[in-house]
Amino acid sequence: MKSVIWIALLGAGVSACSGTGDFGRKPYSVLDDKIIPVISKGAKQSRGKPVSWYPLTAAERRMRQSADSLVMPYGRPVFLEPSIRRIERAAMLTNTIAWNAPERYLSRLKREKFASGEARIRFIEKHILQDQWQFRNFTTQVWHVIAADKKRLAALFAMRDKRLEDFDNTLGRVAENRSIIRVTLRALALRMRGYDKALRLTQLQYPDISIDETGAKLIELKSQADKTAARARPYLSKGGRRNGRGPVAL
Repeated sequence: MKSVIWIALLGAGVSACSGTGDFGRKPYSVLDDKIIPVISKGAKQSRGKPVSWYPLTAAERRMRQSADSLVMPYGRPVFLEPSIRRIERAAMLTNTIAWNAPERYLSRLKREKFASGEARIRFIEKHILQDQWQFRNFTTQVWHVIAADKKRLAALFAMRDKRLEDFDNTLGRVAENRSIIRVTLRALALRMRGYDKALRLTQLQYPDISIDETGAKLIELKSQADKTAARARPYLSKGGRRNGRGPVAL
């Protein structure tokens, strides 16, 4: 499977040089749109993980797009980002969380050449604000996805002639959505720990500057994440199981 992944990445690198789309963005290639999704589903099936072949709803697609920036590791080559994001989102790679470890962010800061402590604080604050914006977009779509999954499971339960295919696709999509939400929340928690450590180390190195304003923005982001995790907990802890009477209600 690793060889398949690296072949896909090589193809992604080649396709990254194939021109630009609207507003200067690189258009997704056949590899991104067709090959990677099929390979990823096969990889998950081979590991016994739930898979759904249903098309993504608009909210599911937007939730995945917002999650991209919150699970992306630091310092990755830009030209590979779009394709690798799609692979990660399909759970082909398993070290997404490790990529967001606080130590990785601290290593990123060490590579930067800051002219002053204020420049370093502004650099950290920029990342916190970016995560705030992305997380607001993410949570907006999460509530749409959760509401849709409740309707999806209710419709499956109400069906009289249920097919195995209906169970697999419905419960597979619910499991995929739950996994994306869980991974994103865990990745964001690690990113926030990285920001906190970076601020504290900055205060040690530059004791004459204040980290209070940037620290307040980090506290605001953590509060937002905690509220989202608490509200989504019933959805993340139920559903996706099959029994004699149909799926467990959310």
